[in-house]
Amino acid sequence: MALEIKTTDRFKFVRLQSIFYVVALIIMLITILKVAQTIFKPLSIAVLLGFLVYPIYTFLKKLKIPRVLIIFIIFLFFFYFLI
Repeated sequence: MALEIKTTDRFKFVRLQSIFYVVALIIMLITILKVAQTIFKPLSIAVLLGFLVYPIYTFLKKLKIPRVLIIFIIFLFFFYFLI
């Protein structure tokens, strides 16, 4: 007898996983910004940007968009919001 996973169970797992991702991101942000010295702030910002860019990159990669175009889209997105 095979073990079957219902779609609702799979949805609950994915939702729980995304909630843990967001909580871990918030805890990481608070920890890095509170503990880091002035020298480590650029490094903490780079790590935080990595956590923000990777989900966007994987989503666009699933849409079969070329890598150069994905990098350009992410650059425009952050350029628009950082300036």
